[in-house]
Amino acid sequence: LVGLYLRGRFGLKIDSVGFYSGGATAAFLFAGAYTPADYIRHIFSFNRLVRESMAVEGRKRDLSQVLLMGDPTTALDAYVSARLHEDHTLSELYVKDRRQPHALLVAGSSEPLARLVGETESRFPSVKSRRSPILKHRYASHSPYLNADALSANLDERLFSAPNTTIVGTCGELLRAGENAPSAAKKIFADGVIGPMDTGRAIDVIAQQNQRILVIGGLHAAKVLAGLALPA
Repeated sequence: LVGLYLRGRFGLKIDSVGFYSGGATAAFLFAGAYTPADYIRHIFSFNRLVRESMAVEGRKRDLSQVLLMGDPTTALDAYVSARLHEDHTLSELYVKDRRQPHALLVAGSSEPLARLVGETESRFPSVKSRRSPILKHRYASHSPYLNADALSANLDERLFSAPNTTIVGTCGELLRAGENAPSAAKKIFADGVIGPMDTGRAIDVIAQQNQRILVIGGLHAAKVLAGLALPA
């Protein structure tokens, strides 16, 4: 709504729109990729189904998450990715969001997550003062525990039409303005709501499409960008 107001009131030219997680709903609506009526009839129920699945899978597990962040020279992404690949005792952990090489959101079973945090702090001392607290998480959001294919099957690609504004997905995927690609639109939308994210890549792509970046959202949502080296 804020974006629509700014465009209508001030004639602000918006070249592309990005989103984070469930913000896909507003971004696709803003870009005209589906109608308000289709949102009420179909998209709303799909989002509710995804949310219910996140809750069900979360109740089955003792889940926590942490934002690991070091100084900008810290190769955290490479280190954590290697540890998750090589150590089978960390197999219940997963990366929810790659924000930049020095910052990533990791989630999974509480005990191995606490162990990974300790290892990472020992390897990179700056992480101890920069990371978030380890938080219990009731929802298995953006996790491999969700059956993405089964959930996506509840979303009809015929709902999606060519957007009037370029859409940038949560991993930097592009759906250009005027591009009539319902299958690609559905995938970008569903992946944004269900799958792992790469906010760093998405921000880089948005920066390539625009001269300025306007962030719309609450204080909690704005924290996603905290500590990141944003494009000038």
